[in-house]
Amino acid sequence: MATKNLAIFDIDRTLIKGQSQEALLKFIYKKGYIKNCYYIKIIFWFVLYKLHIVKNPKKIMEYAFSVFGGKSEQEVKEIINEFFNEDLKGRFYGDGIKLVNELKDKRFRIILISNAVDVLVEKIAEYLAVNDFRGTTLEVKDGKLTGKIEGPIVYGVEKSNIVKKYISDNNIELDNVYAYGDHISDVFMLELAKHPFVVNPSNNLRNIAVKRNWPILIFK
Repeated sequence: MATKNLAIFDIDRTLIKGQSQEALLKFIYKKGYIKNCYYIKIIFWFVLYKLHIVKNPKKIMEYAFSVFGGKSEQEVKEIINEFFNEDLKGRFYGDGIKLVNELKDKRFRIILISNAVDVLVEKIAEYLAVNDFRGTTLEVKDGKLTGKIEGPIVYGVEKSNIVKKYISDNNIELDNVYAYGDHISDVFMLELAKHPFVVNPSNNLRNIAVKRNWPILIFK
């Protein structure tokens, strides 16, 4: 039986420049989907989170993406497609796409795991033609989004929980798991993999990588 190799990729600042969700919210603001006061409040919440005043990123995400409440799944997909084609497509690191394609050529199974909303992660997975993806789930009832998040957000230890379940469900050995992330919140996922790689790391993740002799990659 052939060995099953798995490569796990974070998305923001690992495969693309910047934060995809901030870019999406800026895009829908410019397109007139949200009003000035609403957008300013979202930015304010993000600032509070970055200053560690607000500890729970789920609250920020629920407030930010409540804008999709009442919209059909198809309407949201159309907004995401518009955003992807006009903005996000140009943010990919060439080095990241090259690595993904090289791993696909080597018959790696590839999964994207991101805190970004699932409909956005799905579009990115489709573009990269990878095997699977996991993102933060937006709640849907009767074909329409409620504006709420269903279940936990895909952040911190939740990423490692997803990986554990995925490798168990797919009979993959930990020795054959490669993981790529940029942020300190990815450390649980990186620790789980036999082959962790940090990409364009934040300072605190860089320090951990140096201490543990994890390879550091700089994507452009």
